[in-house]
Amino acid sequence: MQVHFVLLRREGEPSGINRVYRLYREEGLTVRKRKARRKAVGTRAPILVEARPNARWSLDFVHDQFAKGQRFRVLNVVDDVTRECLAAIPDTSISGRRVARELTALIERRGKPGTVHMAAEVKAGEKAVTAAMREAGTGLKSAWRLQITGAGLGRRLANSIRSQTYPKAGESLNAAALVWSKAPVIVGAHDTGPLIRSKDGFVPIF
Repeated sequence: MQVHFVLLRREGEPSGINRVYRLYREEGLTVRKRKARRKAVGTRAPILVEARPNARWSLDFVHDQFAKGQRFRVLNVVDDVTRECLAAIPDTSISGRRVARELTALIERRGKPGTVHMAAEVKAGEKAVTAAMREAGTGLKSAWRLQITGAGLGRRLANSIRSQTYPKAGESLNAAALVWSKAPVIVGAHDTGPLIRSKDGFVPIF
């Protein structure tokens, strides 16, 4: 309503604010109320590090591309306590050796940090290692099965080759793949004589 009063005064309307308010109420005019901003649920967990410079550094890669389409990366190093950006290294490709070299030079200038945090990079590493182990295990299983069938030993024996990636759920930097065979069980059954169930019970086959 105050806004309408100001606009009327700009137009030369001599009415006072009380008259404007009465007309405003008689016409049933209302002003939309602003919606309250959503508040975050809970509280942010503080960084559990000593409140001093170099207590913990965070490393993060930022990706972007030039107008012509060429992609580039920027390695940012931030002090989590002082919130100071200690370094910003741009390049089209930043290898692990380059990261180590830049960190070594930064430590020589600033001193050694208590800890270094690389959450995004660790997550990417876990995903890459787990995928590589899964691919290696599956590839070895397929190659082993192909050798068995190629030697004419039968599909059943080939299907006894199994593989499993660990951890079974999730991803880890310590991921591993296990490839094994149930062939000794099958071959052993033929050697000792498998038992076939019949109406009259088990009959050994020699």
